[in-house]
Parts: sequence; structure tokens; C-alpha cells
Amino acid sequence: MYPDAFRQLHDILVQNHGLQSTGEFSSVEGLAMFLWGVGTRQCQRQMSDRFRRGLGTISDKFGEVLECVASFADAVLRPKDAHYRTVHERLEKYTPFFDGCIGALDGTHIRVCVDRKAHDDFTNRKGWTSQNVISVCDFDMRFTFVGVGKAGAVHGMKVLRDAWAV
Repeated sequence: MYPDAFRQLHDILVQNHGLQSTGEFSSVEGLAMFLWGVGTRQCQRQMSDRFRRGLGTISDKFGEVLECVASFADAVLRPKDAHYRTVHERLEKYTPFFDGCIGALDGTHIRVCVDRKAHDDFTNRKGWTSQNVISVCDFDMRFTFVGVGKAGAVHGMKVLRDAWAV
């Protein structure tokens, strides 16, 4: 991530989504730790070693930053028209066949490091640990939904059904 993008993200999270400094961590260091951890698939013990903080402190700050990032995602990942009343101009020539179509849906597996106790749950059919993620993009190539948090061993249809329930 470029420094300017990092500063902009930091400012957005501080001003609009509640990211704060604490006695143990500045907001800049907390965001840096979070992005390094998720961007390079680090476990919390590795974050603890790198940032020289206790596991409890790392866990707490990671959770705080995650809540701010999730709040930011809720504000950004949304369709232009939440009720889907209009047909996208790219689909008008195919009316009525694609009326009501809101975008494209796909799933993928994201590699993760997990505790040994959870290893079997997160091992996918290819044999490596992952999270099963589903996303929807509108016809302007913007994400309107991202469903995360399902273990890699979970079938894609279960992820889809859970996304429908949201």
C-alpha cells in the first residue's frame, strides 16, 4: 500500500469509523499491524513478536481495527439503488430476460493461518487452509456484497445460503 493511500485510509477510519489510539497502540500502528497481518497471512503470535506486544493486546487492537474496517466496508460496499428498481443500461437490450438481475456472483478461497485446533475445519478440498468467501459485483464493477468468515471446508452452497439470509 502506498503511504498516501495508507494515510487516507487512516484518516477515514479515525474521522468516520471510530479508530482511536490507546495507551498500548497508536491508531497508525494499530492499522499498520492489522494490514500487515491480514495482507501477509500472519497469525497473532507473529504480530505479537513483530510489534513487541502481548497476545492479549494484539488481539484487542486487531479486533478494534477490524470493527472499524467492517464499519467502513458497510458504508462503501453497497449498490447505487438499494431496491434495484431500475435495469442497468447494459441489460436494457436483453429485457425482459435479465430484468431483476443485480450483478455477478462468485466465490473463492483465501489462504489463512489457523490454530491447530481449527486446522481441519479450515482445510479445503484442495488440502490447504482457507476461508470460503463470496462476493457480488454490480454491472459497474463495484462490490455490493462480500461474505467472509466461513471455514474452507464449508461447501460453497452453504456460504451462498448464509449470504441470502443477510
